[in-house]
Amino acid sequence: DYEKVKKYVASGQWNVGGSMIESPDVNIPSPESVLRQILYGNNFFKEEFGKTSVDVLLPDGFGFPITLPTIAAHCGLKGFSTQKFDRWGGFRSSPFSIGIWEGVDGSKITAVLKPGAYDDNPEIRATDVNSLGTSTGLFWGYDYFGTGDHGGAPTEDKVINLMTMVNDAKSEIKAVPASSDQIFRDMTDDQIKRLDVYKGELLMTQHGTGCYTAQANMKKLNRQNELTANSAERASVMAELFAGTAYPTETLKQSWITFLCHQFHDDLTGTSVASAYDNYSLPDERNALSSFTQILNNANSAVSQKLDTRVDDPATTIPIVVYNPIASSRHDIAEAMVQFPGTAAPKAIKVYDKNGNEVPSQIKSVSGQNIKILFMADIPANGYSVFQVKRSDAASSIQTGLSITTSTLENKRYKVEVDDFGDISSIYDKKLGKELLKNSSSFEVRSDKSTTWPAWEVLYEDVTSVPRSYVGQGAAKAVTDSGAAQVTLRVTRSNEGSNFTHYYTLTADTLGFVKVDNTVDWKASNPNGSLLKVSFPLTASNPTTTYDLGIGTIDRGVDYSKLYEVPGHQWADITNTDKSYGVAILNNCKYGWDKPADNIINLSLIHSPNGTSYNYRNDIYVHDFTYAIYGHKGSWAESNVVQAGERLNLPLIAFQTAAHNDGGLGKEFSLVSSDPSQIAVMAVKKAEYGDEYIIRV
Repeated sequence: DYEKVKKYVASGQWNVGGSMIESPDVNIPSPESVLRQILYGNNFFKEEFGKTSVDVLLPDGFGFPITLPTIAAHCGLKGFSTQKFDRWGGFRSSPFSIGIWEGVDGSKITAVLKPGAYDDNPEIRATDVNSLGTSTGLFWGYDYFGTGDHGGAPTEDKVINLMTMVNDAKSEIKAVPASSDQIFRDMTDDQIKRLDVYKGELLMTQHGTGCYTAQANMKKLNRQNELTANSAERASVMAELFAGTAYPTETLKQSWITFLCHQFHDDLTGTSVASAYDNYSLPDERNALSSFTQILNNANSAVSQKLDTRVDDPATTIPIVVYNPIASSRHDIAEAMVQFPGTAAPKAIKVYDKNGNEVPSQIKSVSGQNIKILFMADIPANGYSVFQVKRSDAASSIQTGLSITTSTLENKRYKVEVDDFGDISSIYDKKLGKELLKNSSSFEVRSDKSTTWPAWEVLYEDVTSVPRSYVGQGAAKAVTDSGAAQVTLRVTRSNEGSNFTHYYTLTADTLGFVKVDNTVDWKASNPNGSLLKVSFPLTASNPTTTYDLGIGTIDRGVDYSKLYEVPGHQWADITNTDKSYGVAILNNCKYGWDKPADNIINLSLIHSPNGTSYNYRNDIYVHDFTYAIYGHKGSWAESNVVQAGERLNLPLIAFQTAAHNDGGLGKEFSLVSSDPSQIAVMAVKKAEYGDEYIIRV
C-alpha cells in the first residue's frame, strides 16, 4: 500500500502538505519544537517522495501565536491555513479570508483564515470570494475537502460531487482540486502585495483555554524533552569536535520525533482520552527523555575526558565537572551526587574552583556513601568548568549573607517573609530598594464548571470569580537547608483533601530569584470542579503584561470576556508604568496565565473541571513544578529576564569524574556565547546532512 502511495504522489494524485510531522498544537511547544516539526516533516517528504510542501496546514488547533509566521518564514514556508479560529470563536473576528499574517519579527506569510469546515462537502462561498475580490482585485477562495476530526476518507459519492463541481463549465467560479499549498505557490509577489496585512496573535476566546493546563504531566515531560534535547545536542557537538565521539544524528532525530508526535493538538493539549496517555503518550515522552538523558550523559563524559581534572590529594579529594547548557555565563548553584574513597562519609566538605579558590558549599543530604552537595559555581557560556571537592572537618566558613528562620529567608539580594498560612507575604529587593509584593502570594482554588468541553475549556466566569478557598490549612514550617550556598524553608499544608509541600529557596547568587519548588498531592473532588492558581499581587503596576513566547514576546491587557486565560512560556512580566522596575514570574512547566488587575498576575497550576465528557480524569495525581519571583530594574528587555527564565529551566549539571591529566581543554572551556545578552541561542547542533554545524540565534 505504501508503494502505491508513492506512485500516487509521483503522479500528482496524492499530495504532501502541511510540512510538519504532526498537526500540532502551536501554543505550548517551544519555537524550536515547531521548527523541528517542519525540519523533520519536510525532510521526510523529500527523502520518501522527492517533494516538499510550503504550507503550515492546521485545520484544527486551539489558537495560533504571533511567532508562527516567523518560524514558518525562517523555514522557507509561504502559507498557513486553518478553519478553527473563525468557526470556533476567536478573541477577535477573522481579519480576512485570505491575507498576509505578519510575525513577531516582521516576517510575513500568506494566511487562509476562512476555508470553511474541513469536511467532505465541497462548498463555493461566493460571498467570501467577492468580498476579497472587491477589496484586492483577487477573486479567490479556498475550501478544505476531506474527512476531518474523526479520520477516514471521503466516500465515492462525495468525490463524485467534488468532481461534478470541478467540471461545471457554467459555474461563475472555477473550482480547482489542488494540494493544500498550491494557492501559496500560485500567488505572485504583485498579488500578495494587494492583500491586507494582520500583525498579532490568533487566540481562541474560550475553546482552548483549558488546553494550556490540562494533563499537566504531559506539559512537564514535553518541556523536559525540549530542554534536554537541546542540552544534549550542544554537548554532543562539543564531544564530536573535541573528543572524537560521533554525533548521534539518527538517535537524536528519532528521539525528537518520538515526543514531537505527541504535540498533536489533541494530545499535548490534554484533550485525549485517559487510555491514550497511559498506553502511548506518557510512555513515549518518558522514553524520549531517557534517550536524551543518555546522550547528554555520554557527551558530558566524553568532554570531561579532555578536561584537566587533576586533584591535589586523591585520598581526600574528588574532581567535579559542571556543564552549563545555556549561551550566557552564570554564577549559580550547582548540585552534585558524590562518593568519596573509603567507607565513611565526610563530616563536611569544601569546594574549590579551577583557580584553587574556595567557593560557598554545603552538604545537602547523606545516604550511605552517596552525598548530595551544593556549591556556588562560576561557569562560562555553553561550557564546562572543573571543581575539587575535599573532605573537611568543618563546613565552609565563607560569609555569603544567607540566613533563615521558620518565618524569614535572606541573602544579599532579597529578604523574604513567610506568614502563618505558609504564604510568601513579603519580598524586599535590597538592590532595588523595593517591596515586590503588595499582598501575600497565595494558592487559590476556584470552581471549574466546564462540562461540555471539560479538558478544552476554562470558563470566564470561573477565572474571574472570587476564589472558593485558599490553601493554608494546618501550615507547618521547617528549615531544610542552612549553609553558605543555599537556605530552604519547607512548608506543608492542606486544602479540600489535597496536600501541598513547598520549598522556598534563596542561594548565595546575588543576582538570582526567589525559587519555589512544589509537590501537590492533588485529590480534587468538588462537584463544581477545581482550578488551582497561584496569585502574585505585585507593587509594580501596568495595564499590560509581557508574556514570553520563546522567540519574542507579546503584551496583553487585563482580563476581559474575549481574552482572559492566555498562553505564555517560561515567564510573564509586569514592569511598573514608570519603567523604573518590574517583577517577572518564572516557571518550569506551566503555560496558562490570567491578569485580573493592573498589578496582579495569576499562573494556572492544575485544571480539574467537573465535566467527564471524553473520559477526562481531572489530573488526580502528584504534581511537581517550580516557579520563581525575579525583581529587576527597568524593563524585562534590559534586565536579563530571559536569562533568568533559562536558568530556572536549565540548572547547571554537575557530576563526579575521574582525576586525569589535561586532555587539551584545560580546566574550563566554552563553545559559544551571546553578546549582547538579548541575542538568544536557540540551538547548537549538527546539520541533518553533511558535516556542517548549525548555531540558530
